[in-house]
Amino acid sequence: MSTDYFYDVSSDGKSLYMPKEFFTRLGVQDLSPLEGRPSEGGMLYRVAYTLRNVRKARELQFGVRSPIHSQYKWPGFSPLHHQRVTAAFFTLHNRAYCFNGLGSGKTMSALWAADYLLSIGEVTRVLVISPLSTLPDAWAKTLFTRFPHLKTHVVHGAGKSALLKAPSSFKKVQVFMANHELMRSPDRAVFAARGALPVDLIIVDEGASFRALGTGKGRGLKSLAKDAKWMWWMTATPTPNAPTDAWVQADIMGTRGAISYGAFRDLTMYKVTEFQWEARNTAPKHVSAILSPSICFKTDDCIDLPGITYQARQADMTKDQKAIYSKLSRDAYVELTSGGVVTAMNEGIKANKLLQVACGILYTDDSEEAEVTAVEKIKVVEEVLEETDTPVILFAPYKSVVRFLKEKLKRHNPQVITGEVSLSERVKIFDAVQKGTCRLLIAHPKTMSHGVTLTTSACIVWFAPTYSNEIYEQANGRIYRYGQTRHCTVIHITSCAVEKEIYRRLETRQKMQGALLNAVKTEIR
Repeated sequence: MSTDYFYDVSSDGKSLYMPKEFFTRLGVQDLSPLEGRPSEGGMLYRVAYTLRNVRKARELQFGVRSPIHSQYKWPGFSPLHHQRVTAAFFTLHNRAYCFNGLGSGKTMSALWAADYLLSIGEVTRVLVISPLSTLPDAWAKTLFTRFPHLKTHVVHGAGKSALLKAPSSFKKVQVFMANHELMRSPDRAVFAARGALPVDLIIVDEGASFRALGTGKGRGLKSLAKDAKWMWWMTATPTPNAPTDAWVQADIMGTRGAISYGAFRDLTMYKVTEFQWEARNTAPKHVSAILSPSICFKTDDCIDLPGITYQARQADMTKDQKAIYSKLSRDAYVELTSGGVVTAMNEGIKANKLLQVACGILYTDDSEEAEVTAVEKIKVVEEVLEETDTPVILFAPYKSVVRFLKEKLKRHNPQVITGEVSLSERVKIFDAVQKGTCRLLIAHPKTMSHGVTLTTSACIVWFAPTYSNEIYEQANGRIYRYGQTRHCTVIHITSCAVEKEIYRRLETRQKMQGALLNAVKTEIR
């Protein structure tokens, strides 16, 4: 984008004064009807400062700023610099990616930009697609409190049944919100009959959730995206597992070009074994090429957060736990070193069994739960609760362990969130944590890994690690985000080598494949 040519904006922010070269490139030869203004760089001529004129100027390589900077009222509160720049970026691109960091205020940037486009008539209807956990707080509540002039509606569930619960007509709704799962089987006829289609702008929150190849929700979203003039894709972690995560997202957005999935995989990765691929050093530039245009502000660069500390706390296993764990660990070591093919899925299954024992729960061959009691881990949680004067968020990666912890820690009156907890109940629980009336929240990390703000808490405890870098980073981001005023602490409770190895890889964002073998080797020796 050229910065060689000077331009000016009128004092009322409604007019642009552009150099002669701008009009020449447009094919306008006679400038006499236009109002002129002398400047240091030469004569400038007046045109309306509209988004369409700005975008035309940018197509001609003139680096003119979006009129949102001077013509928009910015309802709610005054934006931070990076939020203002991000909102302006959105208005300049029909297809755009936002990779701003966790808790950096992406939601407000997108809503300001959408509200601006609604206000100038560029769009008339907006569809926000986000995880179920973020619909009530990050989106619906924000729209209600910060943008009360907009008519909004939330539709959540899955497929046609959810849509039929919606009002008889969407025709007056300007912004409606739907959860990711609703995209699995979008009934276009019902959407259309209710006046919800077409949408001019689709905003996808936590877009990396659509990265898996060939899913129903991905195909459903792609079918809706084809008819949308505008589409903005937001995620702080676009490629949490591999460079190929980018391809499906670009395919939905229509920015991948002609490259196939297989060709992109070969371009960005190389085959190590039959079941293992590694990223090439050149992968980032190819990912960037298909996830473009994009904007990215790192959280630490744009928000002054008070800091975060990661602690490891040891909790020894009981005699029963050790006996069961040792047998499983030896069996895993024999299978992993026997020379046979070990897939990432098989390795994950074996690691999960060891983690379950470390948590105090064992699943039998009949899928029955057997408690082996993680006494020392419970003691560590009790210690943390005594030491901490803010609400504590306790993550456990298994629903059975969440139930087990609720019983063992019942004297603290904990609140619990798993996938079975309703949306309305989650909202009440999140409000209780933010108000400080909930001392302990026990949750499966998947249910709280996106969009939720719990900055009243400054302490997260991991009863056992998750096997996902994305879920780990996102879950910790519930407290370490904009609005946090206290130093944060993330505590890893460890009782075995497998947990320690997984935590090490989570902190350094390494792939999980091979973690189990590294850990059991240490223990066998």
